[in-house]
Amino acid sequence: LGDVYKRQTIYGVMGDKKGLEQAQADIAKLNMTDAKADTQVEYWVAKGNNANYKKKYDEMLAAYLKADEIIEKLYRNNPSQYKIERITIYQLLAAAYYELDRYVEAVDADEEGLAIFNTLPDEEQSTQRELYYNLYYNLYQCYYYTQQHNEAYDAIEKIHPFLKTEASEYAINLSLIHISEPTRLQLI
Repeated sequence: LGDVYKRQTIYGVMGDKKGLEQAQADIAKLNMTDAKADTQVEYWVAKGNNANYKKKYDEMLAAYLKADEIIEKLYRNNPSQYKIERITIYQLLAAAYYELDRYVEAVDADEEGLAIFNTLPDEEQSTQRELYYNLYYNLYQCYYYTQQHNEAYDAIEKIHPFLKTEASEYAINLSLIHISEPTRLQLI
């Protein structure tokens, strides 16, 4: 499954529709009945990613919820081994809820993920910066679209210094973020 999942991700990012379709067909053929729990999680994440590529967000959410059921049990039994996976599933759920305009649920999932993220040792947090970024960026989007401009600004501020100084490929120009004039004046 790992190879199929990697191919799906690579083809999706590269825009190789033929390669992506083949990887997705390979995923559809997999039998998960007797697979180990870790493999089942990868399978459901791959199915969710596949649905995301096809903009089938209800299917995306359903697949991520299946992955969530499995990872929750694994995390409950061994939190230290499955923290990153748990955070990742929260981030994926938040993205799915966001795509379905279910912003309150997206915020809840992001906050759950961040609560666990904040328990990681500093070194591990440093190696998982993209996850941190994704959680806060999704929070920003949810708050922005629900007109919670102060919360949106706070969320983007959490990642802006990181983006500006250490990861220019994720850089966001804050001057392009549309915050209502009354809110902007409150922030000054």
